[in-house]
Amino acid sequence: MGGRAGKNLTFSTLLEPDIEPADQFLITRITSLALIDALKLFGIEAMIKWPNDIYAGDKKIAGILIENDILGSRITRSIVGIGLNVNQIQFHPDIPNPTSIALETGRESDIMDLFAVIMERIESRLGESKELLNREYAERLYRLGVKSKFLDQNGKPFEAVIEGVEPSGELLVECENVKKRFLFKEIEYLRL
Repeated sequence: MGGRAGKNLTFSTLLEPDIEPADQFLITRITSLALIDALKLFGIEAMIKWPNDIYAGDKKIAGILIENDILGSRITRSIVGIGLNVNQIQFHPDIPNPTSIALETGRESDIMDLFAVIMERIESRLGESKELLNREYAERLYRLGVKSKFLDQNGKPFEAVIEGVEPSGELLVECENVKKRFLFKEIEYLRL
């Protein structure tokens, strides 16, 4: 995340969720919601910029990368990488729209306390139903219900309203009274 040593929280964790059928987007939902929960405890109301960035207002505070191992029809393990801007207050000008907990709250946070909270929230979210995770993820979508500008995979700009996320992880938008579904990398937000 372009951070400075000791200022941010960047880590990977190994999960063994044993999810069947293999719902690869479920770990994204769990991790995103766990970060939202943790940030709320640190005084920040955050949103999920589909599929796996966390925003405070219109600025990126965290990102998630997930690699799933699938055996047959099961996800047997997931490596979850999280990068969270914590105490950094200056960013390289080439990084688009960054923020941090320190910038949002005006105070520094203990990185190890934050790590413990995130891990506890991931563990808690792992036990929740798919229906609850799907609903809460959709409710916390960045720019939900707001006309926004996007680029399609051919680089063509268009306007649409985010309506939700399908259980499969596809972004559901309405464009000119037509509902469309997009997979990751098939659509890109245009900066505000």
